[in-house]
Amino acid sequence: MFSQKYSKIIISIAFFIVLDLILFGLNYYSTSQFEIDTKNINRAGELRMLSQQLTKSLLTLQSETKIGAPTQSSLSELQDSSAFFDLNLALLKTHYAPESSASSENAIASNLKKISKEWASWTNSLNDLKTESLPQAELIELASTKLNTKNVYLLALNDDLIKSISLKAKAQNNSIELALLCVLLLAILNFVYIVFIFIKELERRDKDVEATDIQKNRILSAVNEGLLLIKPDGKIAKEMSNSIHRHFGKTVAANTAFISLFDGHLSEKSKGNLLNYIQLSLDNNTNLNTLKQLHPLKEIKLLMNGHYKYLSFDFAQIIEQNRVAELLVTVTDVSEMNRIKTQLNVSTKSN
Repeated sequence: MFSQKYSKIIISIAFFIVLDLILFGLNYYSTSQFEIDTKNINRAGELRMLSQQLTKSLLTLQSETKIGAPTQSSLSELQDSSAFFDLNLALLKTHYAPESSASSENAIASNLKKISKEWASWTNSLNDLKTESLPQAELIELASTKLNTKNVYLLALNDDLIKSISLKAKAQNNSIELALLCVLLLAILNFVYIVFIFIKELERRDKDVEATDIQKNRILSAVNEGLLLIKPDGKIAKEMSNSIHRHFGKTVAANTAFISLFDGHLSEKSKGNLLNYIQLSLDNNTNLNTLKQLHPLKEIKLLMNGHYKYLSFDFAQIIEQNRVAELLVTVTDVSEMNRIKTQLNVSTKSN
């Protein structure tokens, strides 16, 4: 389970993902709807073109009949145009159902109803021509005169249909754009909020780390024992007490080998034993308690600035995740204790 302190950031990120999905869905819907509206506007434009083509075919058929020219091409064009008009009108009527509650849909359905009614009268006049291979001149003359007059009205109805579909598409596009803008604004605000939470959390953690460092430095500066850490590579970590420099009579630098502190003080053999001891102490399979009686730095004599100093070292393993992360070394100055011990020994011998 996630800690409660992370609940705000988890909810904010989840909300941001939801907003992204909504944006993706709106974009997909907008693209699909634009494609549908474009097709329907093209169909409405084809109705206008087909009514013009039908009128032209009738006038051509009328001229061909008067001069006795072949009429097969004109009749074929008449039949094809009529069939395409039926098809496009049926597709538009299927898409824009008259029972829709939207006002824009009702306007389109109303225009389609008027076009259907007008087209029905056209169909009645054209059926007689389409059913005969050689229609009579009187039928052609009657249909041509009648439909040529009606063509202006049908063109006007088709223009109204194109306008109503365009208005509906524009209104729908405006609504989608407004929704996209609102969702995008919410996503931006949510992102700013997430950044704000992260910044506040980083500031809080920085303050905690700073406070911890201050407390750690106060402790390290106050203790008399020399404290330092040995990293797994055998080098000294940067965390150490101030007294460690006094114990060694010099500045102890971080990231230097711990064994180098004893250059000039221990023989190569003793340094080799110390190095082996440190390596064994850093081994995850080694129990330090079994080595405590064996470590070579229980008490050593160091010559510093012309005076001898006695230092005692104690080692402790720092375990993290069941592994030895570092060695904590405690350095104690036992010079005074050795001086008193020496005086007692001299006094005992003199007695």
